[in-house]
Formats: sequence, C-alpha cells, structure tokens
Amino acid sequence: MNSKYEETTRKDVMVTVLALLIYLGLVFASVLWAPSYIAVFVMIAGLMILVNWHNRTFAYRCGECGRGFQVSPWNNLMSLHSPGGGGGWKYLQCPYCLEWSKAKILKIKKGD
Repeated sequence: MNSKYEETTRKDVMVTVLALLIYLGLVFASVLWAPSYIAVFVMIAGLMILVNWHNRTFAYRCGECGRGFQVSPWNNLMSLHSPGGGGGWKYLQCPYCLEWSKAKILKIKKGD
C-alpha cells in the first residue's frame, strides 16, 4: 500500500458519523424552522462541505490491484457505497488497473 494512506480507525468512523449527525441535525432544523429556500440552501451547502471534507480526508484502495487512489468530489458523492464491515467501500474504477471493484476506504495521512 502507498505510504500516503493508512487504514481507517474507529476514531475515523466516529468522526464521520458525528459529521453526518451534525449535517442531518442542521437539515432537520432548517426544514422545521426556516423558509424553504434557506432549508434548500442548508441542504446543498452542507452536502458540499461534507463531501469536500470527506474528499480531503479519505482515499480508496483498489479491490483488484491494491493500489491507493483518490477520487473527484463528484465520484465521491455519486458512486455506490456502503459502510460495510471492516470499514467502508465504494464501487469505483481504479485509475491504475482500470478494473471496477469495491474499493476499501483509507485515510489520507496528514502532512503528505
């Protein structure tokens, strides 16, 4: 595995769950108490912030060749994914071997 990436930890999962809960709480509150245009803005802006953070924090390991790689925010948002056991996965095409597979989620090391 590339030294730029490392395995995800329980802490990474908990931080991700917390970020999702905060986002859902903000969306729920805006739907209940804000005008609809503000609620839509909160949903879209919050989703963009969440996807951007996820893209800067996590990468993926190809299920076929085992190499680590990052994806675009659009692919990160739109690809099939699951939290799954032992970390999450996304169904992605590897930029190295060009095979489609369930790519395991990895954490991007800080400072690299």
